[in-house]
Amino acid sequence: MKAKKLPSGSWRVRVSSGVVYVNGHPRYKYESFTAPTKKEAEFMAAEWSMNRAIRPSVITVADAVQRYISVKEPYLSPATIRGYERYRTHYYDTIAGVSVRRLDAETVQAWINSLATEKAPKTVCNAFGLLSAAVEMFGGKIGKVDLPKMEAPKTYTPDDEEVKRLLDHAQGELKTAIMLAAFGSLRRGEICALDASDISGTQIRITKDMVMTKDREWVIKPPKTAASVRTVTVPQWVVDQLPTEGRICPITPHQLTDRFRRAVQATKLQHFRLHDLRHYYVSIAHALGVPDAYIMETGGWKNAAVMNRVYKNTLKDHRLAADEKLAAHFEKFA
Repeated sequence: MKAKKLPSGSWRVRVSSGVVYVNGHPRYKYESFTAPTKKEAEFMAAEWSMNRAIRPSVITVADAVQRYISVKEPYLSPATIRGYERYRTHYYDTIAGVSVRRLDAETVQAWINSLATEKAPKTVCNAFGLLSAAVEMFGGKIGKVDLPKMEAPKTYTPDDEEVKRLLDHAQGELKTAIMLAAFGSLRRGEICALDASDISGTQIRITKDMVMTKDREWVIKPPKTAASVRTVTVPQWVVDQLPTEGRICPITPHQLTDRFRRAVQATKLQHFRLHDLRHYYVSIAHALGVPDAYIMETGGWKNAAVMNRVYKNTLKDHRLAADEKLAAHFEKFA
């Protein structure tokens, strides 16, 4: 099923839905699926064809989840598909053989309660989300259930001194990665996929990400979201220390994570992740009065709500300075 581009700019896929005879002559019937992009149109057609080919009364949860993943695989990131496969393999054993049409809220709630005794709320919610989408795709309906309350994300924001200690200790690819994360808000996959050709002056164009496939192979591909494609500006002294050809940080994200963990231990800092250097970037930007819209664009966040909920922390030293300014202002009321 291949989509064709219409004069309007949209894409359309036509799928045969059978044949009728008019005056003894066959007349073929088609279902038409139109969408703004080629992938969306082809996905709609594939989803319709799969639903039509399967009787919802007999397909089991296990089959529904597996088929849902197969349909989605061309359109989702390898990391998402890898997560789906992990859920499919480990989390649906007690309901795997149940027909999607017989799967009711009571059965699903019992499954949720059991899973919640072993897994974190986020894992349970994600596993339910995949189950719900797969069941709905094949004509089932779960009904209302209660999910465990999601925990607030626990984040840590290193301060200027901690970042400096890491930079003084680090060398080679690790130092490069720390600079790009702390002063450019790059993610680890973006750092490992970055090429010297992506750098022009002090500007870095982010168009690639290094991710692991479901077969546990590292590949370089476009970012997961459109917001992640962006241009960031870093200090000239950072650019001066970057390689001038090839990949900027020629290791995998797992290797980078391991080296960073060892560096934190060696410098006797409180445990935090390379990703937490993005918290540092956001907090410094806020402390300096940089508008949210700019920070959101530079960091590759889709919306400010996500950025503010997870990343906006106030650094200890900047908080003390702000407290002193407030105290001095209110002193006039004494």
